[in-house]
Amino acid sequence: MNVREKEEIRSLKFQRMLAILALIGSALSYAITNSDKIASLFEQDPKIRVFSSERLVHEHATLTMSNLMNHESFFVEIGENSKNNNNWLTIPQGTYDLQVKLNDRSIFDKVIFARNNNDLTIEIPPLFVGNIGVTASLVTTSVLPGSSLDITISSSGRGYAWIFSQENGIYKLLFPVHGSLDIAPESPVQFPLKFNGKDIQITAEETKGSYSLLAIVTSVDKKEFAEKLSLQFNPKITAKAGISHGSPIWGAKELYYKVE
Repeated sequence: MNVREKEEIRSLKFQRMLAILALIGSALSYAITNSDKIASLFEQDPKIRVFSSERLVHEHATLTMSNLMNHESFFVEIGENSKNNNNWLTIPQGTYDLQVKLNDRSIFDKVIFARNNNDLTIEIPPLFVGNIGVTASLVTTSVLPGSSLDITISSSGRGYAWIFSQENGIYKLLFPVHGSLDIAPESPVQFPLKFNGKDIQITAEETKGSYSLLAIVTSVDKKEFAEKLSLQFNPKITAKAGISHGSPIWGAKELYYKVE
Protein backbone atom coordinates (compact mmCIF):
# COMPACT_ATOMS: atom_id res chain seq x y z
CA MET A 1 0.00 0.00 0.00
CA ASN A 2 1.51 3.24 -1.15
CA VAL A 3 1.47 6.59 0.63
CA ARG A 4 -1.45 7.92 -1.40
CA GLU A 5 -3.69 4.97 -0.53
CA LYS A 6 -2.81 5.36 3.15
CA GLU A 7 -3.76 9.04 3.05
CA GLU A 8 -7.09 8.22 1.37
CA ILE A 9 -7.90 5.61 4.08
CA ARG A 10 -6.91 8.11 6.78
CA SER A 11 -9.14 10.75 5.15
CA LEU A 12 -12.09 8.35 4.98
CA LYS A 13 -11.70 7.45 8.65
CA PHE A 14 -11.54 11.12 9.58
CA GLN A 15 -14.67 11.90 7.54
CA ARG A 16 -16.45 8.96 9.16
CA MET A 17 -15.50 10.26 12.61
CA LEU A 18 -16.77 13.72 11.71
CA ALA A 19 -20.07 12.22 10.54
CA ILE A 20 -20.41 10.25 13.78
CA LEU A 21 -19.62 13.34 15.85
CA ALA A 22 -22.17 15.34 13.82
CA LEU A 23 -24.80 12.70 14.51
CA ILE A 24 -23.99 12.70 18.22
CA GLY A 25 -24.13 16.49 18.26
CA SER A 26 -27.49 16.49 16.52
CA ALA A 27 -28.81 13.91 18.98
CA LEU A 28 -27.57 15.93 21.95
CA SER A 29 -29.01 19.12 20.52
CA TYR A 30 -32.40 17.44 19.99
CA ALA A 31 -32.30 15.99 23.49
CA ILE A 32 -31.54 19.38 25.04
CA THR A 33 -34.14 21.21 22.95
CA ASN A 34 -36.83 18.58 23.56
CA SER A 35 -35.91 17.51 27.09
CA ASP A 36 -39.44 18.17 28.35
CA LYS A 37 -40.96 15.99 25.63
CA ILE A 38 -38.49 13.21 26.27
CA ALA A 39 -39.06 13.39 30.03
CA SER A 40 -42.80 13.15 29.46
CA LEU A 41 -42.26 9.75 27.85
CA PHE A 42 -40.97 8.43 31.17
CA GLU A 43 -42.94 10.61 33.63
CA GLN A 44 -46.65 10.59 34.35
CA ASP A 45 -48.67 13.38 35.92
CA PRO A 46 -49.62 12.75 39.55
CA LYS A 47 -53.08 11.42 40.40
CA ILE A 48 -55.19 12.09 43.46
CA ARG A 49 -58.32 10.67 45.03
CA VAL A 50 -60.14 11.93 48.13
CA PHE A 51 -62.54 10.02 50.34
CA SER A 52 -64.45 10.31 53.61
CA SER A 53 -66.18 7.79 55.84
CA GLU A 54 -68.78 10.45 56.70
CA ARG A 55 -71.90 10.14 54.51
CA LEU A 56 -72.67 13.81 55.09
CA VAL A 57 -69.28 14.77 53.69
CA HIS A 58 -69.13 12.63 50.55
CA GLU A 59 -72.72 13.51 49.65
CA HIS A 60 -72.83 17.24 50.42
CA ALA A 61 -69.35 18.70 50.97
CA THR A 62 -67.31 20.39 48.24
CA LEU A 63 -63.54 20.11 47.80
CA THR A 64 -61.61 22.82 46.00
CA MET A 65 -57.97 22.38 44.96
CA SER A 66 -56.00 25.57 44.29
CA ASN A 67 -52.61 25.52 42.58
CA LEU A 68 -50.45 27.85 44.68
CA MET A 69 -48.21 28.66 41.69
CA ASN A 70 -50.68 29.65 38.96
CA HIS A 71 -53.74 30.10 41.24
CA GLU A 72 -55.91 27.83 39.11
CA SER A 73 -58.72 26.13 41.04
CA PHE A 74 -60.94 23.15 40.35
CA PHE A 75 -63.38 20.90 42.20
CA VAL A 76 -62.65 17.31 43.18
CA GLU A 77 -65.25 14.64 43.84
CA ILE A 78 -65.20 13.20 47.36
CA GLY A 79 -65.56 9.42 47.31
CA GLU A 80 -67.44 7.30 49.82
CA ASN A 81 -64.45 5.26 50.99
CA SER A 82 -61.03 4.10 49.87
CA LYS A 83 -62.14 0.66 48.65
CA ASN A 84 -64.95 1.82 46.40
CA ASN A 85 -63.48 5.16 45.41
CA ASN A 86 -61.89 4.73 41.98
CA ASN A 87 -62.32 8.37 41.03
CA TRP A 88 -58.66 9.13 40.36
CA LEU A 89 -58.07 12.65 39.09
CA THR A 90 -54.94 13.45 37.06
CA ILE A 91 -53.43 16.84 37.93
CA PRO A 92 -50.30 18.76 36.90
CA GLN A 93 -47.32 18.52 39.21
CA GLY A 94 -47.32 21.29 41.79
CA THR A 95 -48.24 22.51 45.25
CA TYR A 96 -51.95 22.63 46.06
CA ASP A 97 -54.18 23.91 48.83
CA LEU A 98 -57.07 21.52 49.53
CA GLN A 99 -60.14 23.06 51.16
CA VAL A 100 -63.29 21.12 52.08
CA LYS A 101 -66.46 23.03 52.92
CA LEU A 102 -69.80 21.85 54.22
CA ASN A 103 -72.64 24.38 54.34
CA ASP A 104 -70.09 27.12 53.56
CA ARG A 105 -68.10 26.11 56.66
CA SER A 106 -64.50 24.95 56.32
CA ILE A 107 -64.02 21.47 57.78
CA PHE A 108 -60.63 20.52 56.28
CA ASP A 109 -57.63 22.43 54.94
CA LYS A 110 -54.35 20.87 53.80
CA VAL A 111 -51.41 21.85 51.58
CA ILE A 112 -49.93 19.03 49.47
CA PHE A 113 -47.16 18.67 46.89
CA ALA A 114 -48.09 16.42 43.97
CA ARG A 115 -45.06 14.88 42.26
CA ASN A 116 -44.91 13.14 38.90
CA ASN A 117 -45.29 9.35 39.00
CA ASN A 118 -46.91 9.69 42.42
CA ASP A 119 -50.50 8.79 43.38
CA LEU A 120 -52.00 10.54 46.42
CA THR A 121 -54.87 9.29 48.57
CA ILE A 122 -56.34 11.85 50.98
CA GLU A 123 -58.75 10.86 53.75
CA ILE A 124 -60.84 13.63 55.26
CA PRO A 125 -60.74 13.18 59.06
CA PRO A 126 -63.90 12.67 61.15
CA LEU A 127 -66.30 15.56 60.87
CA PHE A 128 -66.32 18.34 63.46
CA VAL A 129 -64.63 17.40 66.68
CA GLY A 130 -67.22 18.40 69.27
CA ASN A 131 -69.88 19.47 66.78
CA ILE A 132 -72.65 17.91 64.71
CA GLY A 133 -72.62 18.45 60.97
CA VAL A 134 -76.03 19.49 59.66
CA THR A 135 -77.27 19.89 56.11
CA ALA A 136 -80.76 20.97 55.14
CA SER A 137 -82.44 21.55 51.80
CA LEU A 138 -85.71 22.60 50.20
CA VAL A 139 -87.09 20.80 47.15
CA THR A 140 -87.85 24.21 45.68
CA THR A 141 -86.89 27.67 46.89
CA SER A 142 -89.66 29.53 45.03
CA VAL A 143 -93.12 28.72 46.36
CA LEU A 144 -96.69 29.96 46.43
CA PRO A 145 -98.13 31.75 49.48
CA GLY A 146 -99.09 29.31 52.25
CA SER A 147 -97.85 26.25 50.36
CA SER A 148 -96.27 23.27 52.10
CA LEU A 149 -92.47 23.27 52.20
CA ASP A 150 -90.66 20.01 51.40
CA ILE A 151 -87.67 20.07 53.75
CA THR A 152 -84.97 17.47 54.39
CA ILE A 153 -82.61 17.75 57.38
CA SER A 154 -79.61 15.41 57.69
CA SER A 155 -77.20 15.07 60.58
CA SER A 156 -73.75 13.54 61.07
CA GLY A 157 -74.69 12.41 64.57
CA ARG A 158 -77.66 11.30 66.62
CA GLY A 159 -79.66 14.02 68.32
CA TYR A 160 -82.80 16.13 68.24
CA ALA A 161 -83.97 18.38 65.42
CA TRP A 162 -85.55 21.80 65.86
CA ILE A 163 -86.79 24.16 63.18
CA PHE A 164 -87.19 27.91 63.59
CA SER A 165 -88.85 30.57 61.45
CA GLN A 166 -87.81 34.20 61.37
CA GLU A 167 -90.27 36.81 62.58
CA ASN A 168 -89.22 40.47 62.42
CA GLY A 169 -85.57 39.49 62.22
CA ILE A 170 -85.67 37.11 65.18
CA TYR A 171 -85.81 33.31 64.98
CA LYS A 172 -88.72 31.74 66.86
CA LEU A 173 -89.14 28.03 67.49
CA LEU A 174 -91.61 26.63 64.99
CA PHE A 175 -91.40 22.88 65.59
CA PRO A 176 -91.52 20.92 67.81
CA VAL A 177 -92.91 23.23 70.48
CA HIS A 178 -93.87 20.21 72.59
CA GLY A 179 -91.98 16.93 72.58
CA SER A 180 -88.82 16.11 70.65
CA LEU A 181 -87.94 15.05 67.13
CA ASP A 182 -85.24 12.38 66.85
CA ILE A 183 -82.68 12.50 64.07
CA ALA A 184 -79.78 10.19 63.15
CA PRO A 185 -77.30 9.84 60.26
CA GLU A 186 -79.33 6.98 58.81
CA SER A 187 -82.71 8.65 59.55
CA PRO A 188 -82.95 12.22 58.18
CA VAL A 189 -85.98 14.33 59.02
CA GLN A 190 -88.30 15.06 56.10
CA PHE A 191 -91.25 17.44 56.10
CA PRO A 192 -94.18 16.84 55.76
CA LEU A 193 -93.99 14.10 58.42
CA LYS A 194 -95.98 12.10 60.95
CA PHE A 195 -95.44 13.23 64.55
CA ASN A 196 -97.30 11.72 67.50
CA GLY A 197 -99.96 10.45 65.09
CA LYS A 198 -100.49 13.83 63.41
CA ASP A 199 -99.57 15.08 59.95
CA ILE A 200 -97.08 17.92 60.35
CA GLN A 201 -96.09 20.29 57.59
CA ILE A 202 -94.11 23.51 57.47
CA THR A 203 -95.93 26.12 55.38
CA ALA A 204 -94.62 29.16 53.57
CA GLU A 205 -95.56 32.70 54.55
CA GLU A 206 -98.71 34.21 53.07
CA THR A 207 -97.08 37.44 51.90
CA LYS A 208 -94.74 37.67 48.92
CA GLY A 209 -91.11 38.17 49.82
CA SER A 210 -87.90 36.41 50.90
CA TYR A 211 -87.83 34.35 54.10
CA SER A 212 -85.51 32.08 56.05
CA LEU A 213 -85.74 29.03 58.28
CA LEU A 214 -83.18 27.67 60.74
CA ALA A 215 -82.60 23.97 61.35
CA ILE A 216 -80.73 23.08 64.55
CA VAL A 217 -79.65 19.64 65.76
CA THR A 218 -78.61 19.22 69.40
CA SER A 219 -77.24 16.27 71.31
CA VAL A 220 -79.63 16.96 74.21
CA ASP A 221 -83.42 17.03 74.31
CA LYS A 222 -83.63 20.59 75.62
CA LYS A 223 -85.76 23.15 73.83
CA GLU A 224 -84.19 25.96 75.86
CA PHE A 225 -80.70 25.01 74.63
CA ALA A 226 -81.85 25.08 70.99
CA GLU A 227 -83.52 28.48 71.54
CA LYS A 228 -80.32 29.85 73.06
CA LEU A 229 -78.38 28.63 70.03
CA SER A 230 -80.82 30.31 67.66
CA LEU A 231 -79.86 33.71 69.11
CA GLN A 232 -76.50 33.42 67.34
CA PHE A 233 -78.33 33.59 64.01
CA ASN A 234 -80.55 36.57 64.83
CA PRO A 235 -79.24 39.64 62.96
CA LYS A 236 -81.14 42.05 65.26
CA ILE A 237 -79.36 40.80 68.37
CA THR A 238 -75.93 42.40 68.69
CA ALA A 239 -74.88 40.58 71.86
CA LYS A 240 -74.60 36.99 70.63
CA ALA A 241 -75.35 34.17 73.04
CA GLY A 242 -72.19 32.48 74.25
CA ILE A 243 -71.94 28.71 74.50
CA SER A 244 -69.47 27.65 77.20
CA HIS A 245 -66.80 24.98 76.81
CA GLY A 246 -68.19 21.56 77.62
CA SER A 247 -71.71 22.42 76.43
CA PRO A 248 -73.72 19.77 74.53
CA ILE A 249 -72.67 19.44 70.90
CA TRP A 250 -74.83 20.86 68.12
CA GLY A 251 -75.01 21.95 64.50
CA ALA A 252 -77.16 24.31 62.44
CA LYS A 253 -78.10 25.24 58.89
CA GLU A 254 -80.14 28.18 57.55
CA LEU A 255 -82.60 27.77 54.65
CA TYR A 256 -83.89 30.48 52.34
CA TYR A 257 -86.97 30.59 50.16
CA LYS A 258 -89.04 33.11 48.26
CA VAL A 259 -92.83 33.47 48.13
CA GLU A 260 -93.96 34.60 44.67
